Amino acid sequence: ALPILNEHPRKTYWANIYVGLQEGYVGPTHEISELFEYCGAFCRKANTTVSVTPTVFMYAKGGEPGAIVGLIHAHNAACREEEIRRNAIELGKALLGEFNQTTVSVVFPDETIVFENRQGWKPRQPPHSPTSSPPVP
Repeated sequence: ALPILNEHPRKTYWANIYVGLQEGYVGPTHEISELFEYCGAFCRKANTTVSVTPTVFMYAKGGEPGAIVGLIHAHNAACREEEIRRNAIELGKALLGEFNQTTVSVVFPDETIVFENRQGWKPRQPPHSPTSSPPVP
C-alpha cells in the first residue's frame, strides 16, 4: 500500500449541473464531446476543475442523453464554497444558452436553481455547435 503523504481535510461542498444534450424536446442532439470541449474551456478560463458524467434523462414520453457536470473542492486548489457556487451558476447559465436547452438545473446541497428558457424557444437551423467562449466567473 502506498503511504499517505499529505492529508487536507476540508468542509464538503459541491454542485451538480444537470444538462441535456438534445435541444429542447424536439431539436437536434449534441455530442458529449462538444460538452467536454466547452467545459474544458470553462475550466481553463476559471482555473477550476469539473467532472462530466454522461447520463440519460427519462421522461414520461421518452428520454434524451445528457450529462451531470460536477464541481467539488479540486485537488489543486482550496476552492471555497462561494467559488463553487459562483462557477456552477455561471456555467449552468452558459450551458442553457450554448446547448439551446429549455431548462438546466444547478443542484447544491442546500438548494436547487433551475434556469429556464421556455418562452419563444426554437430549435436552431441548422444544428448549432457551441462556438462561443465560456464566461469567466
